Amino acid sequence: MDSKDSKGCLFVGEGVTINGEVALPGAVFVDGVINGQIRANEVFVGVTGQVNGTVSASKADIRGAVGDAIEIHEHITVRASARLQGNVTYRSLEIERGGVIEGQLVCVDEPIEPAPALVSPASVPLTESDDVSTGSTPSS
Repeated sequence: MDSKDSKGCLFVGEGVTINGEVALPGAVFVDGVINGQIRANEVFVGVTGQVNGTVSASKADIRGAVGDAIEIHEHITVRASARLQGNVTYRSLEIERGGVIEGQLVCVDEPIEPAPALVSPASVPLTESDDVSTGSTPSS
């Protein structure tokens, strides 16, 4: 993926942990750990990726672990190496042999309305005192 295609995307590499909420207009690629909520257009969790929190996206491709509710507005693919623990709401679902879902599956006929973004990424400038690991900003 070149830099033009990666606008509005987040890459969480293996060995990296993010604590807090992640909201963005593009895709999230997780090979590390996210402890918190994810809201994005697309979510890709790699084999080494782990999400401990809720996921809300239009599309998802899961190869790693997700441990909370998942709401996918269009299509979710659960790969053979995936382990999902929590309720999954989806419009279209694909599960490879070996993929595990421990929770309730809820199929919806109509598209699910996406949850509003937490904040626009461009609306909150980071300052030197911001804690990027938790996504928090200092109180006034």
